[in-house]
Amino acid sequence: DGVNDRWEIKNIEMYPDALIEIYDRYGKLLSRYKGSDLGWDGTYRGIPQPSTDYWYIIKIKDLDLEKTGHFTLKR
Repeated sequence: DGVNDRWEIKNIEMYPDALIEIYDRYGKLLSRYKGSDLGWDGTYRGIPQPSTDYWYIIKIKDLDLEKTGHFTLKR
């Protein structure tokens, strides 16, 4: 339906060089993108990932900042 089709961080485009990494519950890196890119579309190598919890790391060098957390993907 085009609504909430990507996991996006609000205002991350203000830090175009920020690095965002998405991991599954086993620690497998599923996606790595920059703040200037579109958010994560919930896939790994084109395969939709299951509804479950995922973890993220946001690194913003300009601010010497690293944030971690998790979210739940719902399909």
